[in-house]
Amino acid sequence: MKKINWKRASAPFRKAAYFFTADTKGMTHYRDPVSAYQARPKMWIVNLLFVVIFFIALFFMGNYVGVWRAFDRPINWNLVGERLSAFLSPNWEYFFGYGYYTFQEGVVHGCLVTLGITIIGTLIGFLISIPFGFFASHRLFGKWAYIVEALLILIRTFPELLLALFFVSLSGYTWLTAILCLSIHSIGMIGKLYADQLDENDLDALEALDAQGAGPIQRIALAVVPEVKPSFLSVGLYRLDINLRTATTLGLVLQTSAGIGYSILLDLSNNSYSNLGADTLGIVVMIVAVDLFSSFLRKKLV
Repeated sequence: MKKINWKRASAPFRKAAYFFTADTKGMTHYRDPVSAYQARPKMWIVNLLFVVIFFIALFFMGNYVGVWRAFDRPINWNLVGERLSAFLSPNWEYFFGYGYYTFQEGVVHGCLVTLGITIIGTLIGFLISIPFGFFASHRLFGKWAYIVEALLILIRTFPELLLALFFVSLSGYTWLTAILCLSIHSIGMIGKLYADQLDENDLDALEALDAQGAGPIQRIALAVVPEVKPSFLSVGLYRLDINLRTATTLGLVLQTSAGIGYSILLDLSNNSYSNLGADTLGIVVMIVAVDLFSSFLRKKLV
């Protein structure tokens, strides 16, 4: 079987052969697609390793954690039916906040607070992530990008709930704490995605601007920004959807200041399944509405 030296091949040939060959050893590629397919890496070892790890995890969970003991308890189907019936019959007074409940105690108010925290936190994280993404791009800043990349990795290490526990000591149980948690964690995630997009996009216009003697700001404004602007907006809208779901869980730590999340915890502790159904309905409506709106904006802007 005839092989070619990948390093000595011409540039047009490398670009064309990339789509028809498979990498085997080092920089040597097969010219024949059938031979390349036959020489592909064997996946049965990886699959076997995955199956072994899966059964080891099952054995550990069953014998040391005692997961299977939960199935030994008898199920009270009457109680399950009562709670499910109450869950499927939402308390509309509690949902809209009238009658026995005030508007501030209702689901609609909690969803509005959660939505406001999400929008502000995502917007702050989106704006601050732009310079972080540029400075973490190896194509634009070379080896200096490792410093910012390490900082983004450090930010992503801490989940939102852990950040909430930290910021409670600074700003208390307030909506400001929730916004700080969402915005800081968004910086770590969005900044990484922005840097990857800058490194992966074909920025051939940079070479033309370099030939014209353009400065760093002109290179970024004229060559980089028009190329990555659609993908940046798409990532920001996608992060908005993620932060909306995350904001509902922040109520476990921040209580009423984080919106609807703390209401779910209270209803579960009080066995108020009718109110829990209203909470769930409000969250579903809020998430679907935001998802449809972000999809509409993505089609218009991207």
